[in-house]
Amino acid sequence: SAVLSVLCFFTPFEDFVNNSFSLPTLVYYLTVTGRYDGASNFAANNKWAFFPSAALKWNISNENFLKDCNWIDDLSLRLSAGLTGNDAISTYRSLATLSSTTGGYLFDGSQPVAFYRSRLDSPDLTWEKTTAYNVAIDWSMFKGRLNITAEAYKSKTTDLLMSLAVAAQTGYTSRWTNIGSTSNKGIELSVESHNIVRPKFHWSTTLTLSHNEQKVDDIGSEDFISAYNSPGNNPYMMYGYVKGYPLNSLWGFKYGGTWKSAEEREENAVTKTYVSPANTDGGPRYYDTNHDGVLSREDLIYQGNADPYLYGGLQNTFYIHGFKLGVYFAYSLGGKIYNYSEIYMAGSQFANQYRYMLNAWHPVRNPNSDIPRAGESRHQNRIQTVERALYHAVVHVRPQEKMLVDERPHPERIGRKPLSVEKVQRIRPRRFQRGNLVDAAPYGPGRLSQAPHHHIQPSVEILT
Repeated sequence: SAVLSVLCFFTPFEDFVNNSFSLPTLVYYLTVTGRYDGASNFAANNKWAFFPSAALKWNISNENFLKDCNWIDDLSLRLSAGLTGNDAISTYRSLATLSSTTGGYLFDGSQPVAFYRSRLDSPDLTWEKTTAYNVAIDWSMFKGRLNITAEAYKSKTTDLLMSLAVAAQTGYTSRWTNIGSTSNKGIELSVESHNIVRPKFHWSTTLTLSHNEQKVDDIGSEDFISAYNSPGNNPYMMYGYVKGYPLNSLWGFKYGGTWKSAEEREENAVTKTYVSPANTDGGPRYYDTNHDGVLSREDLIYQGNADPYLYGGLQNTFYIHGFKLGVYFAYSLGGKIYNYSEIYMAGSQFANQYRYMLNAWHPVRNPNSDIPRAGESRHQNRIQTVERALYHAVVHVRPQEKMLVDERPHPERIGRKPLSVEKVQRIRPRRFQRGNLVDAAPYGPGRLSQAPHHHIQPSVEILT
């Protein structure tokens, strides 16, 4: 890569006259930078790109009309704009690859090494680009005892580097491409105060507040981009990109309680208000948003945003006789997350259960409960896994800040301690049956990066 930077200083003409034998007071600063970067990750005709940027600073405190304000140490206004590039994928992803195998036909009593194409090429793969704008003000007062910085920013990212899923009929699973765009805007505030300044004792405090909004502006011709799916043989999108929604959106089905009787299901066959993977008493049901009688991705609804609306921290630093002690508190307000553990601790046959499962639907003890019945062995394991994934991972979405003080999903829960063996056996209608275990690590993405590990589900089949 090649980088060229130019730094310019500007000062009023009268300062040159009044300070003919000393350096003039600087008021304006201008920085212009140009980068010409190349990366082997991209196609031959797109390896190189130019990324310019410029920044302007106005040192207001050096203006003549503020020279008599002794309590202001520095007051500056900063403006900047620039274009940056992202090449965060492995090298040579634009090229097709060959793999070898010795599992072919026999020739002269042996299996020779054969080569086949194992990855599609991406002849137009290029840089992911972000155009960013920033405005900030720096204010220092009382000989540096109080410092305030406020910033506002806005950016737009285009040509996102994505792994595009292709139809299995092609013989391949995915290929790299540039698709879609996202936008990002926010504000940040930092306040630093030096509370006590002594030769052998110094105490300072820094408070930060941030608000950020991320939005999906375009995903090309695709309906959605799935970033994380529910477990099971019939996965559905839990985190994903949809045009016009926040970048870190949560998706799921709208829960409609449990089936109470066969009459309800007969009526629903006509109205198509609800849909369920298993139409049995006590089973979970969901709103059929398009009224087609099938539980599908078209029934998914927006559940909330994983990003907090306000976050930051409070830092206290103490210098005591040469020793440094730092105490830091972080906070996050807003934002929703899935309680992933409930997939296996609320109706599963393979783990201890939460206490609230004592209030689950039961034909005798609790026939009117809207908590789905405990795992029943008469259904195939794959259906049970889908039911638990849909109800517990999709319905139980809650704000992040509440997780810090109240872990109950809803008021009727008594506590979070695992039940004793005797009570677990009480809520299990039949004995354990061995089934296909689902390998699902209890985690979910926090802030999703824009590259490179998201997969786009095709809206139409490539081959017909």
